[in-house]
Amino acid sequence: MTPVKRIPFSRPYPLNAPRLAKGFEEIVETRWYTKGKNVKRLEEALVSYLDVDHAIATGTGSSALLIGLRSYADRIGVESITVPAFTFDSVRYTIEFAGIKDIRYGDVDPRTWTLVDQEYPTDIVMGMDTFGNKSDIKETETERLFFDAAQSFGAEISRDRGAIEIISFAGGKVITTGGEGGAIVTNDGVLAAECRHLRDLFSKMPEACAFIGVSMMDHIDDILKQKAEIAKLYRKKIPLQFQEITATNNYIVGCLMDGRDEFIAENRERVDFRDFYREPLKSPEITDMLSKRMLCLPNGPDVIPNIDFICALVNRSLEG
Repeated sequence: MTPVKRIPFSRPYPLNAPRLAKGFEEIVETRWYTKGKNVKRLEEALVSYLDVDHAIATGTGSSALLIGLRSYADRIGVESITVPAFTFDSVRYTIEFAGIKDIRYGDVDPRTWTLVDQEYPTDIVMGMDTFGNKSDIKETETERLFFDAAQSFGAEISRDRGAIEIISFAGGKVITTGGEGGAIVTNDGVLAAECRHLRDLFSKMPEACAFIGVSMMDHIDDILKQKAEIAKLYRKKIPLQFQEITATNNYIVGCLMDGRDEFIAENRERVDFRDFYREPLKSPEITDMLSKRMLCLPNGPDVIPNIDFICALVNRSLEG
């Protein structure tokens, strides 16, 4: 059966509107809009859930990355960095804003789509958790590791955390704080203090956003269970090569499809399929292949009742 409305790629987990309204009313009545109890509650929830010593909530995920990189670079004197080529252009801009000009791009593993695990000559190496799949780089010393964990909140930890991890709470992420938001997590108290100082200068998270984040955290187990169910059904029903999972939150379910661009165009009015990173930062062999063939499947709460329809569209295309 064809859905009446276009199926969106992803929407946030639905929250209880009356409960949110009550929380917003309290914020307005107290006129405590930043650095209040909700930001503290969210940071405490992150520390507990992630089992880290420090969590610093920020206004956006990009500012978390910028602050984390700047603090880290100031501490150890960073002049060069290696990042995966298979990512957004905004990552390059953020690194440049942090003052690191020598940016080198590594290819990704053809199975996991995360940065190839090898020794890199740069001052630091930034692993990225592509589509929620945890990057694991064992060939680089821990003190030189920085992880962009923007997409992987809730994924099981199977690696050393490195010096710093950053998280995004943008609208499409597993947990959102109302459209934008981020966090820096670390076990290093000195780095945490510097990150908090910079955060307070230019990227504080509003109390209203933090309250949404706290409310989302109450449902994290249900959110992850739902996403895992969607990913399992896709992998069962669609005979394509999917991203190989190491440890993931199933944030995005990606597979490889020949003729992807034509398929997306043909179904644009019915389903919001995506082709993230179609213009990578550089084009080494595997990154180039992924950018041309990688198809991201809808995975929000609206998908579950329509998943058979989505799979049928994909499979019909494969039959020619």
